Amino acid sequence: MVPDLVLNTIAASSFTPRIIRWLIYNAYGIKAEAISIYPGCYIKTKKLRVGGGTFINRGCFFDNVSEVVLEENCSVGMEVMFCTSTHHVGSEEKRASSQTIGLPIRVGKGTWIGTRAVILPGVTIGNGCIIAAGSVVTKDCGENGLYAGAPAKRVKDLSVTNGADPLSKEINAVHLKRGSLSIAENNVGNSAISLRNSSGS
Repeated sequence: MVPDLVLNTIAASSFTPRIIRWLIYNAYGIKAEAISIYPGCYIKTKKLRVGGGTFINRGCFFDNVSEVVLEENCSVGMEVMFCTSTHHVGSEEKRASSQTIGLPIRVGKGTWIGTRAVILPGVTIGNGCIIAAGSVVTKDCGENGLYAGAPAKRVKDLSVTNGADPLSKEINAVHLKRGSLSIAENNVGNSAISLRNSSGS
C-alpha cells in the first residue's frame, strides 16, 4: 500500500517536480539514471532500470513483476505498456489460470517506442529500433529495424551511421551549383568546412 501510494500517487503527480520524482524512484530502489520521466506513469515494483538520456512520456504502464530495462537514450511515447507477467493457460472453466509467469523485458540503446505500443513478456528489443505507435510486440526485435503492426513485424531496415549525424554523411555528396563544398579534418579530429566558388573568386 505505502510503496504504491508513493510511486503511483505522489511521484506520478503532475505537481511533483521531475527532480523530486527521480529522487523518489531511486530512494525506492528503481535504478533511474535519467530524470526525464513524466507524470502519470504506473510502476508496479522496483524492478525497473532506466539508462541515462532516456525519455519516458506521460501515462506509461510498467507491469514489472520481472525486470524492465530501458538502456541509454531511449524515447518512450505516451501510454506505452510494458507487461512482464502473464498466466499459464488453464482449463475451459478458467483459461487464465492462477499460475502466473514473469519474463523480463529489455529495450536496447537509442530505441524509439511510439505511443500506446504494447511490449509483452520476455521481449528483447535490439539497439536503434523504432516501434510504431499502437504496435504489439510479441517477439524479439533485431537491431536497427522499424517494427509495426499487431503482432509487430519488421517492415524496414534502418540506416546505421555509427553515431554520426546522418546529415554529416550527406555533406560529402553536396555540390553547389556555383561552387563546391569541401571538408578537411585536422589532426585532432575537428572538421572545417569551406566553400570554394567554381569561378575561382
